[in-house]
Amino acid sequence: YGGGAWGQALAIALSNCNTKSSILVSDKKRMESLNNGITKCFPDIIFPKNIYVSNDKGILKEADIVFITTQSFRVQDTVNEVISSNPNVKIILTSKGFANDKGELFSEIISKKYPNLIYGILTGPTFASEVAKNLPSAAIIASDSEIFSKNISTLFSNSCLRLYPSDDVIGASVS
Repeated sequence: YGGGAWGQALAIALSNCNTKSSILVSDKKRMESLNNGITKCFPDIIFPKNIYVSNDKGILKEADIVFITTQSFRVQDTVNEVISSNPNVKIILTSKGFANDKGELFSEIISKKYPNLIYGILTGPTFASEVAKNLPSAAIIASDSEIFSKNISTLFSNSCLRLYPSDDVIGASVS
């Protein structure tokens, strides 16, 4: 969920692993551009044809895992929208930091509101442009579910993005 630089880069990395992925965008012009192989975020890259880009939120119903790559101020609403569309989905947040002026983390709010949700926090140090260009990069995927973080690491194992599993969700949220 989110067709900016980070959402595109992660989809490209998954594409390099021959993993089917979709990007949900709100902008019809961005959708058409990406579906025609043109990305303004990475002008020297031809956007892969095997990534499905849509502005139809119905694609959330089919998802097993949703990477939420929106701006931080949109994360909570996006999580609610994704869960209401697909209660069994697993979520990976790429935004970190504090969710509100009370100093709560996204992970704290999600854990309270959706105690059975399996989710993770993906955190760098990485740059979307390096991931999109298939350059060696590393990041952490933190989750309370060891199996989930290991599965996500394995999902990217054939790309140049190396993910290291962690159980330190709070540390990943503020790093």
